[in-house]
Amino acid sequence: GISVLEAMSSGTVPVVNNLDAFGSFIQDGANGCLTDFDIPHMATDSLNQLLHMDLDTLSTLGRRAQQSAQRYSWDNVVEKWLALYRTIVCEV
Repeated sequence: GISVLEAMSSGTVPVVNNLDAFGSFIQDGANGCLTDFDIPHMATDSLNQLLHMDLDTLSTLGRRAQQSAQRYSWDNVVEKWLALYRTIVCEV
């Protein structure tokens, strides 16, 4: 998942296998493509869709991918952990 998020953070539109882990941060057609690599024509169809998209649509998908990846940046992850720690400390 980390390599996919890293690619997304640079604006790359991911094409990934439709697994729960990826489905938690990729919405098919909104910020990437979820496909089934076990069915070869589905993977090639997803890639062909991207290859034949107009540049405006592809650019929009890339920006959305980048925005989605920012939610998982180290700064955001650290903030979430700190908030959790503060909650635990305050309850003790």
